Amino acid sequence: MGHLSGICNFNGRPASPEELSNLHGLAGPEDRLFAAGGTSMIERGGSTAVRKERGALVCHWEGRLDNPAEFTGLPGCGAEASEAEVVIAAPGRDFPKHLGQLIGDFSLAIWDGEERSLRLATDYAGVRPLYFHRSSGPEGRRVVWSSSILALSRWMGRGDLDPDYIAEFLVRGAASGGRTPWKGISAVPPGRVLRIRETGVEQEFLWKPPLECETTLPRETDYEERFRYLFREAVRSRLNIHGVAVAELSGGLDSSSVICMARDVMRAGEANASGLTTLSYSEEDSADEKFIREVEDACGFPGRHLTLREDSFASAQSTGSGLPARWEMKNREIRQWMDGLNAATIVTGQLGDLVMGNCVDGAEHVADDLAHGRFGAAFRNALRWGRVQRQPVYPILSDAARLAITRTDNSATANFRNTALTPAAVRRAVELTEARIPEVHRGGAPGRRTRLRSLMDTLQVRHLQSPETLRPAAWTHPFSHRPLVEFMMTIPAGIVYRPGEPRRLMRRALSGLLPKAVAQRRSKAAYSGVFRRSLLPMAQELLRSPSPLLLAEGGFIEAQAARARLEHFTLGLECNEAQLHQIVMLEFWLRARENSTPAAPQAEQDGGRAFHACGGSVQQ
Repeated sequence: MGHLSGICNFNGRPASPEELSNLHGLAGPEDRLFAAGGTSMIERGGSTAVRKERGALVCHWEGRLDNPAEFTGLPGCGAEASEAEVVIAAPGRDFPKHLGQLIGDFSLAIWDGEERSLRLATDYAGVRPLYFHRSSGPEGRRVVWSSSILALSRWMGRGDLDPDYIAEFLVRGAASGGRTPWKGISAVPPGRVLRIRETGVEQEFLWKPPLECETTLPRETDYEERFRYLFREAVRSRLNIHGVAVAELSGGLDSSSVICMARDVMRAGEANASGLTTLSYSEEDSADEKFIREVEDACGFPGRHLTLREDSFASAQSTGSGLPARWEMKNREIRQWMDGLNAATIVTGQLGDLVMGNCVDGAEHVADDLAHGRFGAAFRNALRWGRVQRQPVYPILSDAARLAITRTDNSATANFRNTALTPAAVRRAVELTEARIPEVHRGGAPGRRTRLRSLMDTLQVRHLQSPETLRPAAWTHPFSHRPLVEFMMTIPAGIVYRPGEPRRLMRRALSGLLPKAVAQRRSKAAYSGVFRRSLLPMAQELLRSPSPLLLAEGGFIEAQAARARLEHFTLGLECNEAQLHQIVMLEFWLRARENSTPAAPQAEQDGGRAFHACGGSVQQ
């Protein structure tokens, strides 16, 4: 994963070499520098393009572009054009629409010298992160940005925490709306471009969920054929890299499908990757092991089995740096191993459950029939779901009717029960939750509205974002491939799944690709044992500590209720364990921050490291 950063002083004052060095890190031979009119941009591991006829239109790109062939008709977009050259090829009036047509995992920064504006954007799934800080002072307005929140937060020095981030994290383990733990530092929201001028920030959508679209094909086999094509493209494009790729293998249907398709793509010579190695996480007595072996034997790729330790998920000393983060120790171990392989890409099966329709509740399916006036089909499907779920048909019909008629969802507050949050924190968390994506609550066919809502929720909190501790390696997710997602979210629910047939389309379309035992698997093991073993000593330490909980002092949780839940957790009693993870993680993250030495702005700390060697730099 590459690195973008830069400083824009709208008053025209150039950033000093010391400022650039302390924001971006020591310069290397791959760094590209652009500096003009108070704007300095640095890029490492991506591509840079400049159009001088528009007052120095400059693009710094980091990521992967999957559809460059679609732009060959634009000026300067021949077969050898870089990603950045493709980005700035469109005429100015078509620029926002052009950015929305880019398919891939990316973040980018564009300086337009003619209109004196800065554009920051990330892909629709938010896989490649980008953060920024706006400020104003005696010398004018400034924007500082970086693809590393750790680098940006260090450069800014210790700042105040954002209470909205804390409230949302305590409920969901992440925050939406571009929030970060630090006041003043924001993330560029997925699927949007921010146009920043001296006078303010404008936001444009690069992508919106397909709420009202519907895709219907003549035959079921047509859906299967289309799915196979899109899924193959999703995997192939992520193997269009130099060097070795790593693919996570859990033994579940999603990761196994990705690896088996990768085998076919590489055997057909359709990928540039020189090889692929699977990566599995071993836990004692896991039911996944035999399925992992099945896939390894079928595909013949070399494999690495990483043993999950007690501190793999979290520990008192490992809860994240720039952001509260899980799996820090595991990711550090993976990064070191990948450095030895010279590998920079990890392909995952994330998002597969949601996109492929791993559904066991029939209300949405039956609601789809009711909304389209198929009342006989609705009753028949309700009967089938009743048999599968072993419950009477009338509650299913009642829930389906509510979904079809009201188009509302009351599950937003379900996660706020038994959380130990204070009433004020609960109210704020509810407000933030309800404000996230109201369009998905109102629009869309009932049969896919729940999946669309879950999809947008996952994207907006950036669950698919590459962890900073993996740098320079980056995650990529075939099941987030935009054409595949749009197809799966617009076809009838009864094609995607049916009573007793979760992932129906996926299983039928990939019949013959997977080992039989894996293809017939209905569920996979979770890492709940690792979660508990990691968090148990942390919970015990909080109970022993004489110091009050920082979250209680801040007014976010009630100390007595939190202590009771921690005691229940250590005894193995019901305590809403999933949400308790958020309290424990965030409390130790805050304590680490409190115990660290207050950070001065990085430019003062380092005494002026100069930014000199900029191999291949672009100067204007």
